[in-house]
Amino acid sequence: MAVESTDKSWEIDFFSPADALGVVELYRAIYGDNYPRREVYDPKELIR
Repeated sequence: MAVESTDKSWEIDFFSPADALGVVELYRAIYGDNYPRREVYDPKELIR
């Protein structure tokens, strides 16, 4: 499913292993290292 705005395109899809590092980076950008669930900082754990 693609959602288009005036300047960017977005694609909404299910999680895939290729997304794991980006998910970790997103949590770190929003919460720093303070999110209480530590597994969100481990790409291998997210894939598992």
